[in-house]
Amino acid sequence: MLFRSLHAYEEEAFFDKNRTVYIYTPEAVLTYEIFAAVNFSDALITYEYDFSRAEEVGRYLRDIEDCGGNFDEDCAVTEEDKILTLSTCYSDQEYNRLLIEAVLVDEKERES
Repeated sequence: MLFRSLHAYEEEAFFDKNRTVYIYTPEAVLTYEIFAAVNFSDALITYEYDFSRAEEVGRYLRDIEDCGGNFDEDCAVTEEDKILTLSTCYSDQEYNRLLIEAVLVDEKERES
């Protein structure tokens, strides 16, 4: 389980205190805010949803909100936002996955 430490997000206190993800690329630093940590089907998300269509992104976001887990209803996420999804398995749930969902909130060019 490569992302085993993500299971800490199942605890509400950890979820509430650890909401920022930074991704460093050669060109930029991307800052994401975690808005959900949910128990989701292990169906291949890219086959279940057509993310090139705004209505499908909206359906995905509604499905995430309907799942059990931690969800920040105050974090406004729309179909136009850039969303990061991290996924890991459960050792005791063969047909489910833990998804950590985050929305891009800032992008800064890296200094040379």
